[in-house]
Amino acid sequence: MNDDYLVSLYKAADLDLYSEKDIKDYKNAIMNSWEYEATLYDYREEGKKEGILETARNMKANDIPLATIAQCTGLDKEALAKL
Repeated sequence: MNDDYLVSLYKAADLDLYSEKDIKDYKNAIMNSWEYEATLYDYREEGKKEGILETARNMKANDIPLATIAQCTGLDKEALAKL
């Protein structure tokens, strides 16, 4: 669910109409949604890093100069030396 949508619903809600439990459950749902999105972001970023390292390894195995690999991948020469 879209975070902006959840926040707009929260702001628009007349909280006096709901019990404390309902409000707490709603706030927990928002937090769970944000935590889920943060976790997905972390996994995507980790996957990108692994993909860059794999590309760099392949380039290095094909004797492409380290300066070219660094320029193409954004990795520094120290990181490339460790591959």
